[in-house]
This record gives sequence, C-alpha cells and structure tokens, in this order.
Amino acid sequence: PKAWLLITQYLDKTGDLILADSHPLSLQLGKIQQHVLAQTAPQTVQCISLEDPAGSPVMVQSATPVSQAVLSPDEGRMALRTKDGLMLVNALTGQAVGPTHPLADGEAKILFSGDSRHLIAIQPKKIHLISTVDGSQEELKHRDVTFSILTGESGANFLAVFVICDGSKSEYMTLLWDLSKLNEAPMELPHDDLVFVMGFSDDAKYLVTGTRNQTAQVWDRASGAMLGLPLMHRENAVRKVAFSHDGRWVATASATDNDGDVVRIWDWQTARQVSEKIITDGQVKSLAFNRDDRMILVSSAPTTNPKQIYCRVWELSPTMQQPVDLHALTEATVARNLTEQGSYA
Repeated sequence: PKAWLLITQYLDKTGDLILADSHPLSLQLGKIQQHVLAQTAPQTVQCISLEDPAGSPVMVQSATPVSQAVLSPDEGRMALRTKDGLMLVNALTGQAVGPTHPLADGEAKILFSGDSRHLIAIQPKKIHLISTVDGSQEELKHRDVTFSILTGESGANFLAVFVICDGSKSEYMTLLWDLSKLNEAPMELPHDDLVFVMGFSDDAKYLVTGTRNQTAQVWDRASGAMLGLPLMHRENAVRKVAFSHDGRWVATASATDNDGDVVRIWDWQTARQVSEKIITDGQVKSLAFNRDDRMILVSSAPTTNPKQIYCRVWELSPTMQQPVDLHALTEATVARNLTEQGSYA
C-alpha cells in the first residue's frame, strides 16, 4: 500500500491526505503552506504542491544519501545536504542553482535566512553563506579569531550563532549578523554559560536563548539588550524554546529527574507563567504554537524507546489551569516532520 502523509493545517482536526509512493523519511510543511518537502528514499527528495497534490511532484535524485533537506520560507528553493556537500535546487523546476558546495568537515546544520535570500551552513568551526540567486558562497568570520559553534538560528535577514571564542580564557557569546550588511561586524551578546538553543520571534524583533544554567532570556534584536527577567527552570538546562506568533509568550522545555521533560509557557515581559506546566512522556524534541497561539504542539521521545516520537496538542488556558491534551499523533513519520525539520501551522 502507498504511504500516507497527514498535513494538519489549522489544528482543528482537519487536514489533507496526500498519497506518496513510499513511506517518507522526513517531511516539511512550507511556511506559506503551498508545498510539502518529503524525503521518500535515502537519495530522493520530492517537493509536493498542496494546490495539486495529485500532480507530479518535483523530484531531486542525489548520487549519495541525503542527511538533511530543507525548504526555503518562500518555498522557491530547497537545499540538500549529502556527503558530497550542499545542493541548492529550484523547488519549482528541480534544476540546480550553482554547483554543489563541498563541506570540508562533513557535518553541518543547514537553514535558510528568513527572507530566503541565503542558505546558511553552520559547522563546528565555520559558517558558510550561499546566495540562493546565483549560488555564490562566502564564509562569515569575526575578529579573526577561531571559535567553536554550538547552535544557530535565522529570522528575517538576521542570523544568530552561539560561539565559544578560543583563547587563553574562553568567551561565551551570541553573534548576531544582519545579512543585508555583511560589511559590518556582528553584534555580540555576552553569556556566562553555554547556550543550547535559541529562536527568533516571527518578526525577528526578539531573540530567546536557552542555557545550561536553567534559564531562558529574551533579547532585543536591534539593541542587543536583555529584556525582562530571566525565565527560570528549576529542573535542568533549557533545551527547547519557541515564541508564540504574536511574540507575547515563550515556551521552554527542560529535563527532569524522571523520564519526562517539563514544558512551561511564559509571559516573558513579566516572567510569569501563563498556564500550568506540561509534563511530557519523554525528551522534548520540538515546540510550536498554532497560528492564534491558543494551542501548542509538543513532540517527545520516550526514554524507553527513543525512536518512537509522540506528538501531543495542548489547548492553553488563559486562567492558569492545566492545559488540555486534545489528541495525540503517534505516527512516527508525522512526528519526525515536526521534530526535525517542519513548522507547525
């Protein structure tokens, strides 16, 4: 039988069923919800139109297995990471944009800038910036120092990367680049501990970071100033963060001493929790609000079976009551989309 892909668009228990020729390895719902990027085989990636799901998808075949595939926010480009390097492809035609870009160290996190003008490859020691127009490439540097990179995210035409600058005394900082002004040095946001995760608000006005010292902090992107009080987790390091779409709330997740993680929803301006905490079935893999910020999706992996991913949708209460568990999606394929690559509408 053909595999099925469930694309839930509005969190109202409705969705579209799309038939695929094989069980997909990963999925990504495009930001403007016109396409789905599906890896249907180790070396095959398809871009499926939601306007014509029965039509022929745009298919890209790689000579070597694809370890990561991402779709640009405007859904006009897709990028594939293989052991040969990075492939930048026109998502509407399947034609390559520029040559394949070798990655010397192999491993990399790839993401598009929020304005879709750049493909970014973040490696442990380097940051590559590739134009989605002509495929030209350059390397981002700062202060002629070497650094170790732990994590990074993009928003609009900005890139934030947490680094440990090598030297006699290691410096912890987030470097914040304006990709439209690459001739200018990045802004430096200092930290006193390791940052494990970060994320931009939808309008890229704010950046939130989650650290090893059990706190999350919101920053003003334009000035680099810390905003509000630290959001304190008492359990462990903050490993996942997400802004609500209106930018008023921040969701954070950290581990507990038990098998599950704890998720908290904050009004970050007052450092007040806006609902009771959520205890998950295992390690949290992703957090995402729905479009009107009334619900949150939490995907997690049980410690007893880390290959099984559970996705639960919680309705948030404005009166500090326990969030309501609406339903659970236990298909690993759907969960893997939301966990590793996707965005939840």
